Amino acid sequence: MSIFSPGFYQNIPFHEYLEDPAINNSGLKLFAQSAAKYAFWRDNDKPGTGTQKEGSALHCAILQPELFETQFGKGSAPRVGSAGRVKWDQTNLTAIALTPGQWENVQGMTKAFEHTSCTVAQDLLSDGTPELSIWFDDPLTGLRCKIRPDYLRDDDIVIDIKSTQNGSPEGFLREIKRWGYNYQAAFYLQGVNSAYAAAGVKRRARTFIIIAVENFPPHEVATYMIPEEIITEAQMQINANLERYAECLEADTWPGYPNKIMIPGEQEETIYD
Repeated sequence: MSIFSPGFYQNIPFHEYLEDPAINNSGLKLFAQSAAKYAFWRDNDKPGTGTQKEGSALHCAILQPELFETQFGKGSAPRVGSAGRVKWDQTNLTAIALTPGQWENVQGMTKAFEHTSCTVAQDLLSDGTPELSIWFDDPLTGLRCKIRPDYLRDDDIVIDIKSTQNGSPEGFLREIKRWGYNYQAAFYLQGVNSAYAAAGVKRRARTFIIIAVENFPPHEVATYMIPEEIITEAQMQINANLERYAECLEADTWPGYPNKIMIPGEQEETIYD
């Protein structure tokens, strides 16, 4: 059971946010694939991929540069098992190790963001709070949920930073569909609004905007607002997933894929009975 009541929390360490059992967007996304897969991920350490490490480092470098050295070290990490790595680990006790390639890429993306001609991206990261942890109760199921927007502006615009392989308008639309950014947008907007309601604040999140930074030179930067129509569609699926999650949680039963021959892409009405 979550130890956090619905509300907005500053300065919560990321590991503490992750350890809290309230369901978040990443967990719900995994649950949508398989309840068994989610339960395994919940109960076991899930190592971050190289892309995820780069993304986390980019967020830190742009949003909280004063924490970068503590969280990611004073330089790239030598290979595991080398004498240099032993020294690096001793010098960077709390840091996540980045390979030389990852380090160079993060530095390149950060520098490109600082000098981008897309200055609207820089302007968006003003008058707000970075890395705000938010807990809220889903209005349909009552489940305690959590979100951690990259940046919540004082004018109630939710900002998220993404490294991407294609920041062009057509290419990033494919990225939205590939990675389910519309589902994240729906979950985050619902979370902010539910937390406001719990606090008795008459405010609402206005929209969800992504700052996209290409993860290869010259690291072009673009900004995109997720269209309301695909957010509404995603919210319907989120509601269904949360209802099934509540059923699994109550029964403490976490089934895997159906024991049947299926057609790829065909959705089950329910696989949790």
